[in-house]
Amino acid sequence: PDMSRTLAGFLKKIGYLAVEGNFVTCLAAVPLTYAMCLLMNIQPKIHFLLMSLFYLFPMHTINKYLEIKWKFISMKEKAVFIRKYWKVLLGFAMVSMLISLVIAWQYDALIFGIVFISYLLGGFYSVQIIPSGWNIRYKSIRDIPGSKDVVIATAWTFATVVLPAISHETFPGIITLAGGIYVFVLVFSKATILAIGGMQSDKLVGLETIPVLIGKEHTEKLLYTLNILLASGLTVLAVLNMLSFRILVLMVPIVYIIICIGFLSRKVLFYRVFHMIVLEADFFLTGILAYLFLR
Repeated sequence: PDMSRTLAGFLKKIGYLAVEGNFVTCLAAVPLTYAMCLLMNIQPKIHFLLMSLFYLFPMHTINKYLEIKWKFISMKEKAVFIRKYWKVLLGFAMVSMLISLVIAWQYDALIFGIVFISYLLGGFYSVQIIPSGWNIRYKSIRDIPGSKDVVIATAWTFATVVLPAISHETFPGIITLAGGIYVFVLVFSKATILAIGGMQSDKLVGLETIPVLIGKEHTEKLLYTLNILLASGLTVLAVLNMLSFRILVLMVPIVYIIICIGFLSRKVLFYRVFHMIVLEADFFLTGILAYLFLR
C-alpha cells in the first residue's frame, strides 16, 4: 500500500508538471497543426509539427512566470511549483526557442526572419510603454484586459496555420483564413474558460481577464456567439463549395468546446489541471478527426 501510494503520488506530480509546465498544452499544438495542414491541402511535414511545438513552449512558459510574478495569483501550489521548477522550465524554454529558430533557418530564410521578429514582438508584450507618472491605467499591452488570451490565440494561429501556409501558394486565401479563425476561436475559448473558472474560485487576484472585466454571463455569451459563428461559417463555405463537405467533421471540436463552456465554467471547486486536460483534449480530437476523415 505504501509503495502504491508513493507511485500514485509520483505519477500525480509528473502529471501536474506536464500540465502546469505547459508540456501537454504545447504537445496539443501538434495534432492541431496536422489538422490545419490537411484543411489547407498542405502536406503535414514533420518540421511544421515540430515548429508549432517548439515555437509555442517558450511563449507559454515565460507568460506563466510573468503571470505569477506580476499579477499576484493566490494559487499557493502553483506559485511553489513555479519557484521550484522555474530554472528548469526556463532552460527548456530557451532550448525550445533555439530549436524553433534552427528549424525555421533550415527551411527558409523568410520563415526564420518572421519567427525571429515574432519572438521580438512577443518580448514587447510585457514592456511598460506608458511612463509610471502618467495617469493612464494600462501601461503595457499586458495590462489590457483579455490581452493575454488574444496574444496566445494569435501565437497559436501563427504557429499552426500561418507558418505552414506561408510556405505554400495557399497563403493568403479563403481556406487559410478559415483555418486561422478556427484555431483562434478554439484557443481563445479554451483560455477564457480557464479564466472564468479561475475568477469564480478566487484564484486570480488582480488579473484583468475578460470575465473579470465583463462578468461571467457576458463572457459565456461571447464564447457561445464566436463558436456558433465559426460553425456557421464552415457550413456556408461547404455549401458554397469553397471547402469540401468532409471539412464539416471539424464541427465536432466546436460542439465539444461549446459543451465545455457550460460545463467547466459552473461554480464548483475549480480543479485547474482537470480543466486543462479536458480542454486540451479538444485539440487532440481535432487531429484524430483530421487523420480519419481529411487525409
